[in-house]
Amino acid sequence: MESESSQPLVSMLIPSFNHAQYVKACIESIIAQDYRNIELIIIDDGSADCSVEEIERLVPACADRFPRFEFRSRPNKGLAATINEALEWARGKYFAAIASDDLLHPTKTSSLLAHIDPDENIAGVFSGCEYINQTGSVVGRLTPLPAYITFDDIITLKHSVVASSQLLRLKSVKEVGCYLVGLYIEDWYMWLSLTKGGYKLKVVPDILVQYRQHESNISKNALKMFESSKWILGVFKDHPLYMLSMAQIYILAAINFSCISKRQSAGYLIEAVIYKHSIVFTLPFMSGVARLFVPCFVLKTFWRAKAWCHINIIGVRHSW
Repeated sequence: MESESSQPLVSMLIPSFNHAQYVKACIESIIAQDYRNIELIIIDDGSADCSVEEIERLVPACADRFPRFEFRSRPNKGLAATINEALEWARGKYFAAIASDDLLHPTKTSSLLAHIDPDENIAGVFSGCEYINQTGSVVGRLTPLPAYITFDDIITLKHSVVASSQLLRLKSVKEVGCYLVGLYIEDWYMWLSLTKGGYKLKVVPDILVQYRQHESNISKNALKMFESSKWILGVFKDHPLYMLSMAQIYILAAINFSCISKRQSAGYLIEAVIYKHSIVFTLPFMSGVARLFVPCFVLKTFWRAKAWCHINIIGVRHSW
């Protein structure tokens, strides 16, 4: 078996925030990785529950398992600031962050390393996932087709990836300037920046993570996602696909708001057409129009019955 010293070091982050009932299982899933040379940093970002106490119970096991380990607890700074703090601490060749309520399959790290190393043009690799509910039961699966994701794919939403499944090349992340603080979907901006800079992102069909779904405040999250999406696209407004992408963002907002405000949803559809007239012939636009005629309580009931959390355009859930 390959020794730890001969394996590339992988830096992992758990940004913890108000997941006391889940964070223990999350940490244990990293301890159980069959890949040995992992360094782990856990940063509790001002949790108001007993997350810190749950983490502290596992500190001895983490210190014994990982060649380098650190646990920090401090006031809330937000997810992007927490990731950047971890990037400053990290010494690995590769970097991965996992939400404190998600889980890794034991072979997640070793499997993804086989796909990313040694191709230096690949800045990150992603896997499929199982969707689990609040009790840990599997409620769905995402098995993506093998693919290389380009900038055009990301900006036009022609991809389906989950952030907790990613393994990124650390030097590539630092080359594009780390994560922007204040964005609600900072991962999407990072992936756009990496691919805009010439790197490729790779997707493999292996199911290697469990992504936990929660009911959440639809209106609050949808609005944050929409505003952040527009801001991010503004950075790339000179790109030929900017108008199409903006139209798609407005359609997504229309769909998300269809169970909150029909008037607001209709307004977003009109804005989508203004950006790209031909968008009216697409299935997402037609879906948005159809939802205008379905009562809000029916859409909300269906949403809850499917046990779907509010997931944004890139499959990243943001709790704070």
